[in-house]
Amino acid sequence: PSVVTDNPFLLQLKAVEETWVRIQIDGQTEKEMIFKPGEGVSFNAFNQICLIVGNASGLDVTFNEKVLERLGKSGEVVTLIFTPQGVEMKSHDKPKSPL
Repeated sequence: PSVVTDNPFLLQLKAVEETWVRIQIDGQTEKEMIFKPGEGVSFNAFNQICLIVGNASGLDVTFNEKVLERLGKSGEVVTLIFTPQGVEMKSHDKPKSPL
C-alpha cells in the first residue's frame, strides 16, 4: 500500500552561473526566478516539486541533503520532478525549426 508521508522533503538550489528557473511546488502557482552566481534558495514540499532549469550547468541542486550531479550542459534546459520517492529528470531538445 502507498503511504502518504507527513514529512516534507527538502530541495536546495544554489547558482554557479546566471540561471533562470521555474518552480511549482505541490501544485501551487508556478514561480519564475533568475539567480545570479552565489544566490540560493530552499523549498519544502510534501508531494511534488516540478523544476525547470534554463541553464543546466548553472545550478547546484541538493535533494534531501544529497547533492545531485551536474544537470547538463551550459544553456541546456532540463525539467526535474522531485517526489518523496526520488527525482526524475527530463531533458529538452532544442525546438525544431518549423521549416
